[in-house]
Amino acid sequence: MTVVLAARRPTAAALTCLALACSGMLAGASPAAARTSTRSVLSGVSGSLAGIAATSARNAWAVGTASSGKPLILRWTGRAWTRTASPALAGSGSLSAVAASSASDAWAVGGTSTGKPLIVHWNGRTWRRLAPPRAAGRASLRGVGATSAVNVWASGYTSADRPVLVHWNGRTWRRVSPRVPTLTEFFGVTAVTARQAWLAGGYGGGYCGTSKTLILHWTGAAWTRTPSPAAGGGISAVAPLSPRSAWAAGGCLTTVMLHWNGSTWKLVKCPSPKGSGPDAGSQLSGIAMVSARLGWAAGTISGSPAQPLIVRWNGTSWQRARVPGHGFLLGIAATSAANAWAVGGTFAGKTLILHWNGRTWNL
Repeated sequence: MTVVLAARRPTAAALTCLALACSGMLAGASPAAARTSTRSVLSGVSGSLAGIAATSARNAWAVGTASSGKPLILRWTGRAWTRTASPALAGSGSLSAVAASSASDAWAVGGTSTGKPLIVHWNGRTWRRLAPPRAAGRASLRGVGATSAVNVWASGYTSADRPVLVHWNGRTWRRVSPRVPTLTEFFGVTAVTARQAWLAGGYGGGYCGTSKTLILHWTGAAWTRTPSPAAGGGISAVAPLSPRSAWAAGGCLTTVMLHWNGSTWKLVKCPSPKGSGPDAGSQLSGIAMVSARLGWAAGTISGSPAQPLIVRWNGTSWQRARVPGHGFLLGIAATSAANAWAVGGTFAGKTLILHWNGRTWNL
C-alpha cells in the first residue's frame, strides 16, 4: 500500500485513521526499528501526534488524536512522557498544533467532529477549553503561536478553503482578516513578539503543484504578504531567527525550503527523497531553528511504507539525517544543539516520538 500525503498539511485525525487502517504494515520492520527506549516513548498510547512545543530540556508538550477520536495531550517533564487530561468534548476532536511560552502557559488548537475550532489553554495546573470567534461554516485550526498569556495567534481554514486567523489579547479572541488570494488556507503561525509574527499557508486549492506558497508577516499593526517563489504544495511552518533571517518549510511530493533575507523569500536546495510506489515523494510539515548554523525540518517520505524524514541545516546546506522507524512526522521542536523532538505516528496506530541528544535521533 502506497501512502501519499496531500498538499494541505494532514490532520492528526486523518493520519490516525490511516494508521489504524494500516495496522499490519509494520510486520516486516527491522529489529532496530522495533526497539524502544523508556527515555522518549510513552508505551501503550494508540493514536498519532501532530504538534510539539518545548521551552527547555525539562518541559515539552505534544498533541494529536487518540485512537478513541478524542484529543491527545502528552507532557515531557525531563524524565518521561506522561499523558494529561484534556477538556471533555461531547463528540470527537483532534489537536493539530501546540505552543508554549513557559511551563505554566501553553496553547493547543484543532477541531471537533462538529466542524468547530478547538482551543485549549494550560495555566500551569489544568487544560481549559476556550471558545474562539465563530467561523463561517465548518472550520479547523491548524497552527498556534504564543509569546505570553496575552499574545496568542491561531490559524486555520474552513471547509470552503477560506482562511481563519484569530488573536487572543488575554481577555477575548478577535478575528483578523488579512488580504489574501482566493482559496487560501492558513497552516502554521509563529509568534516572536507582540510586534513580530509569521503566518504560513497556501492558495489556489487543488492537489500538490496547484497550491502555491503563501507567507505573511505581522509587524504590530497589520499582516502583509511577503514575496515568495510560486513553489507547489504551500508552506507548513516558518522558523524566524532575526528580522533578516527566517526559514520556511513545506511542499508536497517535493520538499520546499525557503530562506528570508529581510526583503524576500528564496528557494534553497533541500533533500527530497522519493519513496516507493506511484506518486510517492516527500514533504516537510515542521521546522525548528536553533541558530544560524543549526536547524531541523521534519516531514514524511510517502510510499509503501511511509518513512519519517528529518533534514538538518549545518550553516551551509540542508542534509538528510538518519532517522529510525517507519511512519510519518508532523511536528518538530528544538531548544538547544543537544535537545530536539519530532513527533508523528506509525502505521501500527501508535504515536511516534523521536529525540535528538546531540549525536543521534532515537526512538
